[in-house]
Amino acid sequence: TGWNKRLMAAHDLPENNDEEILVKYTEMASVFNDFVHCAKTYGETIINELYLDHDEKSIKPVEWRDTDQKNLEDTMAQRPRGVFLINKKRPKWQVANICFKIATDEDGMCNGSVDACAKAYGKKLLGAISYIKCYVKGLNVPMMCLVDFRGFRLMAEAKMPLEVKKHDQYGVELSSSIQLVMGTLDRGEHIVNEDSELHNILGEAAQQLNLAQPGVKGKEDLSPGYVWCPADIRGYRGADDRLYVHNLGRVFPPEQPLLTTHLRREPRDMSIFWRCLRPE
Repeated sequence: TGWNKRLMAAHDLPENNDEEILVKYTEMASVFNDFVHCAKTYGETIINELYLDHDEKSIKPVEWRDTDQKNLEDTMAQRPRGVFLINKKRPKWQVANICFKIATDEDGMCNGSVDACAKAYGKKLLGAISYIKCYVKGLNVPMMCLVDFRGFRLMAEAKMPLEVKKHDQYGVELSSSIQLVMGTLDRGEHIVNEDSELHNILGEAAQQLNLAQPGVKGKEDLSPGYVWCPADIRGYRGADDRLYVHNLGRVFPPEQPLLTTHLRREPRDMSIFWRCLRPE
């Protein structure tokens, strides 16, 4: 969370005169440049070591997530190109308080296309930039960038201070939790909208981006709710009581596959995950 602390400290600097403005935005530029440099350095190392055995990697994955690409018999429905074969799991890396994900399609959302998956990652960056440009007070987006190297794409995102810890009178940790207040953590089984402040902040940003308020309903929810963001966004109230949002790949609505006859139609119309309307 060191990156976030530096960024928030720079945000809180005053800008009442030209000298203060110069100091503030010089510090912000310094934070961004340092972040991009670290992300590029570590990202290139991760890509160079991608196909090495686990014990030979200098930067090892911190997590292997089960993939979604299973059919009803709990077997692989199809084998996408570039799939990792280690227990059919998807790796994630974390180094220097930066989280890394690689644009490969183990889950089958992009029909096994690494190129389409890379485009979908580009939409995440586009969504983050669009929210930042709204300049809505209280809306915090973690620093992120894309690392393109040797035909691979990595998404690097600064770690957010999301873990809320409770201690007893002696300083012993009693519990630790992450407070999701907007979106979903279980692939759409339940859609959460529990923070009115974040709801209003996202509504202000949506007005600037000319986005409507959709009605969404999780698979296990009893009734639909109305949010000013995509249903799969993740909004948190962090340990510092600030509001953070990420997973912004579908901020803008997708193009209708039947109406884009000038583009190749993709199997299962899965192009909705990487062909979105432009922010205009």
